[in-house]
Amino acid sequence: MSQLVGRPDRVAFEFMLTPVSEDHRKWLFGRLCLWAGGRRIGRYDEDCAMTVALATFPEILAHAGRRSDPGLMRRPADEAFTVLYDAVYGNDESRYGSRAQHFLVSSHGFDYFDGWTAFLIEDRLSGRLIWRSPDRLLHEVIVDAGEFDTVLGEFVSTLARVPEDANPQR
Repeated sequence: MSQLVGRPDRVAFEFMLTPVSEDHRKWLFGRLCLWAGGRRIGRYDEDCAMTVALATFPEILAHAGRRSDPGLMRRPADEAFTVLYDAVYGNDESRYGSRAQHFLVSSHGFDYFDGWTAFLIEDRLSGRLIWRSPDRLLHEVIVDAGEFDTVLGEFVSTLARVPEDANPQR
C-alpha cells in the first residue's frame, strides 16, 4: 500500500516499500515519485533503492532558503530552466557556477528521477518548481516559499522512521 506525504495537488512524495529478503534487510527498496500540481514526477512503475533517498535528499534540504534569485524569478520558465540546466550540466559556469546546484531538486544518481530534471527557485513568498520530463516537455508549478522543503523534510523523516518490521521478508 502506498503512503503519501504532502498533497499531490500542491507538493507530495508518494512511496511504497517492497518486501526484501533477510540478506537485504539493511536496504529499503520500493517505489517513489514526487507530485507537483497534480502531476507525477519520477518513475513510480519500478523499484528503486529507497536508502538512496535517505542519503541524497538531505543534501537537497541543505540548500533550503538558498534558492532565491530575483532574476530567475522574473524569467519565463524555459529561460530559467535553461540557465540552470546549462550551469549544472553544461559548460556554462555563467554567474551561477556551483551555486546552480542549490536550485536542483531532482537528485543526481537516484534512478527514480532518471529522465526528469527539476529546479526550485524561490523568493520570500513563493517558489517556482520547474521540471522537464523524459518527453522533453517543460512544466511549472507555483508553490509557497518553503513548501517543497517542508514536504521533503517530512518525507525523509517518515522514511527514516520506517521500522524494520514494516519491511518484511519475502
